[in-house]
Amino acid sequence: MRPALLTDELFDGMNRLRGFRHFVRHAYVTEIGPTQLQANLALALQLATTLPPAVNGFDAN
Repeated sequence: MRPALLTDELFDGMNRLRGFRHFVRHAYVTEIGPTQLQANLALALQLATTLPPAVNGFDAN
């Protein structure tokens, strides 16, 4: 059996960003607050740091 590519934490973060993307693309009349934008930006920056090592580690196995 192969190891999982994503930890539960990485999957959760990516899934939350996917949900935010869906919301942004389909919420034509709803304003997005700065707090929500900042939280998702922080999450995206965190994933940009933690995802590449996870992929590289998976590729090394």
